[in-house]
Amino acid sequence: MARRERHFARRSVAEGDAGTRRKVLQCTVETGVEIVRRFSLTLGAGDAWAELRQAAAVAAIGPDVLDDVLRDVLGWVKREIAESLQSGRPALICAGAFRTHLRAIRQRLDSRLVLVSAAPGIDARAISRELQAVQTYIRQLELVNADDAQKLDAATDFLRASIYRVEWADRGIVHPASFGEFESELESTWRRMRAKSAILNGHRAVEQRGLLLYLECCEHSAKLGGLETPAEFCRGSLHALANHLRIGWHPDYAGLLRGRRSRGDATRKAT
Repeated sequence: MARRERHFARRSVAEGDAGTRRKVLQCTVETGVEIVRRFSLTLGAGDAWAELRQAAAVAAIGPDVLDDVLRDVLGWVKREIAESLQSGRPALICAGAFRTHLRAIRQRLDSRLVLVSAAPGIDARAISRELQAVQTYIRQLELVNADDAQKLDAATDFLRASIYRVEWADRGIVHPASFGEFESELESTWRRMRAKSAILNGHRAVEQRGLLLYLECCEHSAKLGGLETPAEFCRGSLHALANHLRIGWHPDYAGLLRGRRSRGDATRKAT
């Protein structure tokens, strides 16, 4: 019933919008002149972001999260408008939906117990380039027969984590020393999980053991500087460690990949 009501509401808005357009286009010249004469044009001062910040400040949004709130809300508005246009609906934003989203993002960002990022999503071309480069952390996954979807997720998490690291450090949210402590905690967790996997999965093929270890490590969560981190940051940080061979998934990852690196270096020197 609710779905039918929403569909009817959307159709009514679309029909009403079309009806308004017809009235304007079919009006007399005199009426058209009067309509145009009542138009008004408001121009910004040139710094759109500053004007948005000023308008948002009226909503009592804290200055420490103001820019993050604006980035998120602008992205949400763009998505809503794009979806409306693709569905043939007027590019309208419901005030109630806007307030609901604004309230939700404020509550999420106002909590200083959770690290968040306002960085834009990873471009598909950047992910494609990352996969084509076949970095060491991707080779680590190939050693345990990870599928393409898992490698795609890994590349996305790896790039996101890199962006988060720079953003949080530049904004002074996380002390630089905390990143080293975070990585040490991940390494320690990996060693415990690896030992556990060797006991529980020793009867399995080495590729299966490695993939199970990887999947279990991906479920791990850790705090950075006492703050909760997004799941993709933890996973991406694991891939960063795997990229430097500080951890790995295959039981003999170090020997297999160091051998490849040595042969690759020799080939480059020969050419």
